[in-house]
Amino acid sequence: MTASAQSNSRPLSAAALEARIEDLIGAVLSSRRTAAGISQRLAGETRALQDFALHWVAVTSKTNPELAYQFAALAADAVATLGLPDAERWLLAAMDVYDRDGLYRASATLKDLDAKPHTIEVIQPNFQPYKRELSEADLRIPEITVLRDPQLRP
Repeated sequence: MTASAQSNSRPLSAAALEARIEDLIGAVLSSRRTAAGISQRLAGETRALQDFALHWVAVTSKTNPELAYQFAALAADAVATLGLPDAERWLLAAMDVYDRDGLYRASATLKDLDAKPHTIEVIQPNFQPYKRELSEADLRIPEITVLRDPQLRP
């Protein structure tokens, strides 16, 4: 492993994390609400988790800095609870909720770490009875006669 690759795999310090987070979501920070707590929490994690959190804070902050702040505050717990792939799905689900229903509902989605996002593999078995019924049903569309109003031009 090269020296640069080794240095890139070392976790970032709390001060380095705080500076990066402040650059990304400074608009929602204040003297009472800082990135210090988030940075301290992330400083004890692996570099992979730190990079994951910083990447998604950057992406989410372009949509809504407040949502990015809330994600940053929960990122380490989300990865610990859900694992990295499901934590990404959890955040994307919250971003979809934000697009449809706004910040309040998206915030509630983020706070609900127990509600894992469902993948098609989880949902698909629930649709098997409907699929079976539909495949056996007569789905022909009856012929329809459309009458034209003679007053209307074609």
